[in-house]
Amino acid sequence: MEKNAGDSLKTQKAERRHDVDWLRVIALLLLIVYHAAVGFQPWAYSIGFIQHPESLEWLWLPLTVLNVWRIPILFMISGMGLRFAMERRNGKQLMQDRLLRIGLPLVFGTFTLNALLPYFALPYYGLAPALRPNDAHLWFLSNILVYFFIFSILLWRLKNNPDNRLFRLLRRLLRFRLGLYAFALPYMLAPLALGATAESFISYRYTLHGWALGGLCLLTGFIFISLGEAFWQALKRVRRVALCLAVALYALRFALAFDTHVALVALESFSWIIALLAYAARYLNRDSKLLRYLSGALYPAYILHLPLQFALSATLFRQPLRAELAFPLLLGGVLLCSFALYEIIRRLKPLRPFFGMKLASSKRKNATLPEAESA
Repeated sequence: MEKNAGDSLKTQKAERRHDVDWLRVIALLLLIVYHAAVGFQPWAYSIGFIQHPESLEWLWLPLTVLNVWRIPILFMISGMGLRFAMERRNGKQLMQDRLLRIGLPLVFGTFTLNALLPYFALPYYGLAPALRPNDAHLWFLSNILVYFFIFSILLWRLKNNPDNRLFRLLRRLLRFRLGLYAFALPYMLAPLALGATAESFISYRYTLHGWALGGLCLLTGFIFISLGEAFWQALKRVRRVALCLAVALYALRFALAFDTHVALVALESFSWIIALLAYAARYLNRDSKLLRYLSGALYPAYILHLPLQFALSATLFRQPLRAELAFPLLLGGVLLCSFALYEIIRRLKPLRPFFGMKLASSKRKNATLPEAESA
């Protein structure tokens, strides 16, 4: 059986996972939608956003579903992609690639694009404009870079020893229908041990439990791909259970006015992620021109979208427009400008590295999040 598992892993290495590409695209698009919706919440100003005079609090209801899994699944996908990237690069090459395609956009965005956020926001609230470097939404990149350096030795050892005791144990465990839920245990215990609450669970940026969950998700994604076909077969067996459990736990959280136990929120989050991975594997594992384009465009769009949102909000929110009209105009404007700038930047070779793009265009994907370029 272990020999077959190793053979399955070899087959898996050569097979492109378009379903994972689609999930990354969807998660990044939802991130842009999420940030646009924040501008219409009554507490937006308290976290530094430009807030519309009218609130659309009903927008927050669907976001309560997304919030528990949209960031964790990106970390898990990053771990998956990192495992694939190790097949084509040695340690030195991979480190250089991470520094160029994560570190450079992080530093560039922090000291240029994101420095404009208070420049647009402060005058909107009647204060003097200022340029203040900050990582803002790019904190995700800094986390990935830190995880890479912390876990690098461990991940290379696991990669170079695919038949280790841990992987043999996990492959046996995955033969059980609910075997994947063994991975949920540390996912539930980490926020509980680090003092997170049901309300603070979604605060992933620079919180202790956020750091722990991000690292756990990246390691879990790496291990999932390392387990090869055993993982994908386990997904098939558990997808209906995972979806039903995720829906049931969200219904409970909603019924209790979102005042439930943090371990249940973590279990809900894990269940959504497993369900999404499973149904994506079932229905989205196919290539398309749209997928190739979006995979290339969304990393630069991710870097650009928040400064663009602040710039557009500073003008749009001063107009006598109802919030119901302002929201789609803002979201549409951010997406249109992000993709338009991507089309310009990808044609200007000197600018490409600052937005995570390779110097030479690729027919397949030229600007994906680096960890997932082969997912």
